[in-house]
Amino acid sequence: MAEEECKGWQGRKRTLTAEEAKDILMNRKQKLEDIGKKIALLCEENGVLEKADELLKAAALPAREVNGVAEQVGYGDNLMILNRFYRQRRERRMEIRMQIWKLSREIEEIRRLWSCFFLLQEPYYGILHELYIKKELYAVTEASFGLSHRMFEKRRREGLERLAAMFNSPHGSLKMMEMDYPWKHGMEAQPTKGKRE
Repeated sequence: MAEEECKGWQGRKRTLTAEEAKDILMNRKQKLEDIGKKIALLCEENGVLEKADELLKAAALPAREVNGVAEQVGYGDNLMILNRFYRQRRERRMEIRMQIWKLSREIEEIRRLWSCFFLLQEPYYGILHELYIKKELYAVTEASFGLSHRMFEKRRREGLERLAAMFNSPHGSLKMMEMDYPWKHGMEAQPTKGKRE
């Protein structure tokens, strides 16, 4: 099972940065809620497309009114209308499936990052938990760990980098759980360049 998960995860194309990892940690619940709402709306729309008999009946009427005057429509026009309707419905259903697939990938990424988060050792786990899950003030969290400002900031940054490194590794979550220190198995965290998180 772990091997299947590992193979499946290697197929992804997204690489997560430390800053993106922080954003997901901070907003995980809201992101999952928003994705759930989108999927529910898409499923509802797909259900409406499935029950399109009334629309088909209306599209197949032999006459239609234009400015209050009945205009005769030939059988060929009805076929054209039906063909257009079926084509549009088929295209929209494909769009809905693709959108749901993309949203499910986002859920998978959030779940993977959350699993990686619990694999972090202290003090990394504790620092990130206090700052981004509990949303404690930076100064309060720094004081509670008893580290100098410089050391606290270094550990915070390293924690995010290790989290991103585990997320980006080719190993599945179950495989990483079997490792003592997942970031030491060919996925050492790369220093974040540029702006601070």
